Amino acid sequence: MTVIKRTIWFLIACFALNLLGNEFDDVVKEAAGVVDNLFHDEKVNELFKTRLRREVIQNTYLTDKQKVDLIKNAYLQAYLEIEKKLKAAEQGDVEAQYYIGNCYDMGMYFPEDKKKVVEWYRKAAEQGYAHAQNALGVCYTWGKGVPKDLEKAMEWFYKAAEQGDANAMHNIADHYMNGSGVEQHMSKAIEWFTKAAENGDTRSQWLLGKWYENGNGFEVLKDISKAVKWYSMAAKQGYSEAQYSLGACYEKGIGVAKDLPTAIEWYRKAAKMGNAEAKKRLEELNQK
Repeated sequence: MTVIKRTIWFLIACFALNLLGNEFDDVVKEAAGVVDNLFHDEKVNELFKTRLRREVIQNTYLTDKQKVDLIKNAYLQAYLEIEKKLKAAEQGDVEAQYYIGNCYDMGMYFPEDKKKVVEWYRKAAEQGYAHAQNALGVCYTWGKGVPKDLEKAMEWFYKAAEQGDANAMHNIADHYMNGSGVEQHMSKAIEWFTKAAENGDTRSQWLLGKWYENGNGFEVLKDISKAVKWYSMAAKQGYSEAQYSLGACYEKGIGVAKDLPTAIEWYRKAAKMGNAEAKKRLEELNQK
């Protein structure tokens, strides 16, 4: 069945929903059933049901008909978007190919299929798309959809890193730190963690912050000013571990003047992101 025909049948089914006097959850269930065969996987329906419930709760002024229209439009727009992406991917668009690979990886719109993940990542990677090159390297690192091959993983990470991909830089550093596919080499690990951090990778920024705060016993000497610098960079990008670490610096006066209100502010930001340590510390400080 062509995309147009499927869309027409989708709209007919949605029109039929307008005639139903169901409660909201029943309407959502009906709508989910209509598009099951279009999205191929029930996970997407759960995603939409959660999102739509939130939207309806927030928009209490909506009439029943408007609620149904909201559901129809959400499903239809998502369906049309994925069809558009798939078409672009089949025509060689690297961003679309990477996106489709991600969909197969997460089980969004399509069933999880690690071989399909590799297939689509490879299409984009071989055209020089850095994000896909890094993602393909990750597949080889963990044996996801391909036999585990750490040397090939590093090859793809280097290709992506040469184009400035910070995630790939972090992965290269991680491999050198752990001796995965290469000889363990802490100097090179620190070099690549630093490159990744300078290119905005929050994980690398936070890790360098921890090392500079305490010294890592290898190549990094304790340097509190650098620790605060890296924590701050990662914290401002929303990395919860760094937000908690920066909060601790302000609470204890590590590299900065003691400032409990600022510490609490950073703890709250970290807690909002789900950081358990920050939540615990706020409770200990009798803060919310």
